[in-house]
Amino acid sequence: RSGLAWPLESLNQIIGPLSNELVIVASRPDGGKTTFLAHTAQHMAQQLTGDKVVLWFNNEEAISRIKQRVVCSTLAEDAETVANDPITSHSAYTAAINNRIVFVEDSNNISKIERYLTKYNPGLIIIDQLYKVRGNFGDKSEMEAERFRQLCEWARNIGKHVAPVIVSNQLDSSAENEKTPPMNSLYGSKTGAQGEADVILMIGRTYSDPDKRYLSTPKNKLTGRVQSTETLLDKDVARFIDL
Repeated sequence: RSGLAWPLESLNQIIGPLSNELVIVASRPDGGKTTFLAHTAQHMAQQLTGDKVVLWFNNEEAISRIKQRVVCSTLAEDAETVANDPITSHSAYTAAINNRIVFVEDSNNISKIERYLTKYNPGLIIIDQLYKVRGNFGDKSEMEAERFRQLCEWARNIGKHVAPVIVSNQLDSSAENEKTPPMNSLYGSKTGAQGEADVILMIGRTYSDPDKRYLSTPKNKLTGRVQSTETLLDKDVARFIDL
């Protein structure tokens, strides 16, 4: 299949390239979701052609910190090195990415996201964190699991018709200290959201190996491979490394 390659060879083997799918990436808080998205965004941005861009819709931490992480990941340098020579770092980042990543802050409404989808020509869409997005379905009276299912259905339709979509989500406390969390540990979901995703990628970790991350695919419609792989999370340079 043709499509966008992952920055990790293990994921290229397990999932294969992305072309028009919805991928849910989930972990416990501070498990490495945003770093994983930063590593993936910069790697896939460098594969885009023409006027295509990565649209990063942010509902998580401050956009300046997200951008810094993407710069570190692109250059494989830590934040201190980047800060000590901002001109060289900015120049190298611009040369690599060429304005192909567009960050959109406070993307907590589907109408705002859809406006940007028509304004740009996305080659990849990232929504960090999907469950914080509100829309014309799912007000506060809606059951949370059904609201999240509808959000995933909406995101999947965008993936089918516009560009591949990678969304992040939290895992509930049942995933704590687990290498391969089960699908039902997705926060705010029962089974509906899992049904909408083409791939669910879990980021697991254990107390005994705080720098290791275990990537597993309890759902994988692309290749059917339901397996896990061991990686190292290098927080300093915002990259995952296959072990």
